[in-house]
Amino acid sequence: MKCLLYIDNENKEIEYEIGESIRVGDHFPINGKEYTVSNILLDSNQEYPIVYLKQ
Repeated sequence: MKCLLYIDNENKEIEYEIGESIRVGDHFPINGKEYTVSNILLDSNQEYPIVYLKQ
């Protein structure tokens, strides 16, 4: 599933292809850093779901 990753403390957005599922609290590695999913926004006005990450 394609989604838009938003990294809170870095104000960075990344278009990303995730596996079959993702949940709040899951750990997510990107570029050698470990992030935690803090929120998932499903909005019909957005092309992809937005997954908020924090370190």
